[in-house]
Amino acid sequence: MNNNDTRIPNKVITMSVDSVASGDVWSYDDNTPYWSGGSTPRPYQYIINASVNTQPHSSNLTREPYEYNGLDIFKGDWIAEGSSGKVFYNI
Repeated sequence: MNNNDTRIPNKVITMSVDSVASGDVWSYDDNTPYWSGGSTPRPYQYIINASVNTQPHSSNLTREPYEYNGLDIFKGDWIAEGSSGKVFYNI
């Protein structure tokens, strides 16, 4: 969905994270200890399982009139964790 149309409300979708698992780790040596062969490998991607909260809004011009839900989350969007509001995920 293109949110450049000023008639479309901004998405502010919250969620509750059920679980987080490590995803991919850098597979090449980038001179840090964080790559897969380093002393402390760390993932650069994570897999989350979350319950997305419906966000009501005032427009009938969206995919589902008057609400956003999990089907309105796209690559490049940001999501804030609903319970704390202090954790953000870039899809």
